[in-house]
Amino acid sequence: MSPADELEWAGRRVVVVGDDAIAQAVVAALVAAGAEVHCLTRRPDVVVASGYASLNPVTDGDGAMRTALDRIGAIVNAVVDCRGVDDGEAIAGLAAPLMRLGGAVASGLAPAAGPGPGARAALDRRADGVRGNAVRIDDVDGAAPSDDDVAQALITLAGPRLAAVTGAVVTLPPAVQVPADPQGL
Repeated sequence: MSPADELEWAGRRVVVVGDDAIAQAVVAALVAAGAEVHCLTRRPDVVVASGYASLNPVTDGDGAMRTALDRIGAIVNAVVDCRGVDDGEAIAGLAAPLMRLGGAVASGLAPAAGPGPGARAALDRRADGVRGNAVRIDDVDGAAPSDDDVAQALITLAGPRLAAVTGAVVTLPPAVQVPADPQGL
């Protein structure tokens, strides 16, 4: 992240949902940028990033998420949902009461998921002033964008720099593989 990105996130409270490599990259980048990061995960044993403010196991759906969010408390500036599932409305609805006008929910969507009903509902959430954006991963023949690229896109969509952007679904193409010997093309 650039120094400008670090200023953007310093002191902001962010909830990161998920336990995969993308979630790990989001947590690491936001902690490095000075954010207060709270992790919600089904598998707390796999969270290898350090420096987060809290690690909250959420194994039984909305009830566990609600309890964890209540424990984290207001004000939540952003939620980054890295699970790649189409139930963005669940976390958006649970977190919205803890967020102020201009807060953001950024969701990662699985390759085949375009924005389905749950993600679309989270993207369309406007009455409470919380922005909703998503990253769709374009998986072509098993090739996908790098975890770091997806993490950076989610962080950017959740950040205050894009405060005027809501309802966006950004599709990330697979990472381009550059041959070790460009002359060998």
